[in-house]
Amino acid sequence: MRKIALILLLLVGLAGCTYQASSGREMTQDALSRIVVNKTTKAEMIAMFGPPAHQGFDANGKLMAGWHYTTSKTQAFTYSMQTRTQMLSALFNEQEVLEKYVLSDNPDAGPRWGP
Repeated sequence: MRKIALILLLLVGLAGCTYQASSGREMTQDALSRIVVNKTTKAEMIAMFGPPAHQGFDANGKLMAGWHYTTSKTQAFTYSMQTRTQMLSALFNEQEVLEKYVLSDNPDAGPRWGP
């Protein structure tokens, strides 16, 4: 009987165990609403989202930059996991003003294209 009680106690304890980890800075609706094509600068994007995870130049010499945010939450007892991934890619002109951007937020939502 003691063994059964101990096992039940362990199972109940594990039921509440969760682990959460994240990487990058979340791209909130407030921050995303402040992105304006032909107005927002690279410096403003860095202020909102932190340093880009990657950057380079396209074939025309224009700067491309990308930001990523990922968060995962795992429930120990049910073995379930929830993951959210956001990716923001931006193209800047020679003056480092935003020309285009694309945001992908979760695989189910699909990409949302900026103007």
